[in-house]
Amino acid sequence: EDILKDLYKAASFVVQAIYFQETGCYVKSQKDLLQKVSGEERCIVENFLSLKNGGKVDFIEMSNTLFAWAKKWIGNTGD
Repeated sequence: EDILKDLYKAASFVVQAIYFQETGCYVKSQKDLLQKVSGEERCIVENFLSLKNGGKVDFIEMSNTLFAWAKKWIGNTGD
């Protein structure tokens, strides 16, 4: 569970960087970022904030969500 929490923390910072790259707007707070992003990125930030605040870990579902999101970005080579 601790590894999954750490992965979500890292992923939320990647979402923050993606948002900055796409908009040129740096959002300092993850809570504020939650209001700016949508779709899979919003789910990543929501899960991170939930875990950060002691939320329940649904290991299978959260892992699948994280893997699917990462796969999308790894496959996005900018071609």
